[in-house]
Formats: sequence, structure tokens, C-alpha cells
Amino acid sequence: MHNDRHYYSACVCNDLIYAVGGNNNTTVENYDLLIYDITDKWYNCPDTPSPYGANNGVAVIENSIYSLGCGGNGKMLHNRLDPREGQWCNLNNNIIGIEWFDVASRDYSLYCIGRYDEERQCQRFEARSNKWQKLSDLNVGGHEHKALNMEDGIYVLFIGKESILESYDIEENSWTIEEEMDFEHWDGGAASIYHLRNWYKKVWTPGVGC
Repeated sequence: MHNDRHYYSACVCNDLIYAVGGNNNTTVENYDLLIYDITDKWYNCPDTPSPYGANNGVAVIENSIYSLGCGGNGKMLHNRLDPREGQWCNLNNNIIGIEWFDVASRDYSLYCIGRYDEERQCQRFEARSNKWQKLSDLNVGGHEHKALNMEDGIYVLFIGKESILESYDIEENSWTIEEEMDFEHWDGGAASIYHLRNWYKKVWTPGVGC
């Protein structure tokens, strides 16, 4: 990439990988998955309207990229990029301020999920109505976590001294602990893959195992 960044987020939209923001960063870049073997280049995109104070999360709804980040002073920055229009627009940021969180999208909704015990709130943004809704809190908090949209709901994988997998039931508005794993894992991640017989609920990316 052209720009150094940390605590940033990435997503795939219309066969392009987008790297968005990061700590005190407004830059955005994309990479074409279809012609990577020809150009193998990252391209600059329109910057986000404001830099993020800590971390930020991104997710895709239809053809747009939604970016949520900490703006400082308890405020959140909430923006949307439609690559076809080539510009960011500001959205409703009437949301409880969370410094460390992850996001996931499902249907026309964006989920913002905190991670530490004091920030384990879950909030949902309805893209069609531009409104936020407070949902049930998670059962536990953790040092690091990743939110995933799976076939049967939203899953959050906490990693740290203990690794815990929670799932969210949208109809019941409730969280359930699915699995507790007795090992330490730091600075890793998670992704979902489809199998012929079922969905694998977790795939570990390289991290620091203890």
C-alpha cells in the first residue's frame, strides 16, 4: 500500500479490496482482485471526511462501504462511500461512543459491537432509515474480538487469555456463548468459509499463541 496504517479495517466491495483509515488516518486505498496479476498495484481513493482517533471498522451494504470510527470526546464518526459516486457522505452518528469495537453487516443493517467489559454494547444501524438502535449487551468482554456475519446470525470471537465465541439471535435480541476455548491467542483474527456440508464457525488467522 501507499500509506502506512494501523488499527485500520478492510473489506471487499465489487471485487475490490478496500483498506480504510486507521489511527489518525484518513486515507483509503483499493486493490483489484481481478487484475492483480497484471498491475499488482494499490490505488488511492477519496479520503474519509475526518481522521479516526483510535480504530475504525468497515462493512459493505449493497454497493456502499460503511465506515465507523472513534472521533474523540465520546463522539463517533459514521460515513458511507459509494464507489460509483466517488465521495464520502456523513451519516447519523447518534450512537453511544465506543473506543474499541468491530462491525459487521447483515441485510441492510450495520452492527457495532464493543469488546471490553465496560464497552460490550451492541448497536444496530438501519441503512434505509438512517437510525441507530440499542441492542442487548454481550455476555462477556475481551481483549481482542472479531465480528462475523454467518448464515445463521452474527458471531463474535473474543481472543486473549481465554477465547470465547458468542452468537446473536436477531429475532430474540439475545447473545449466547457458543464455545469457550482454553488457550491464549493474541493479535489474531477470524473469517468464515463455506463448506459443502456446513459453515465453519471459526478460522484462525496467524497470531501470537501462548
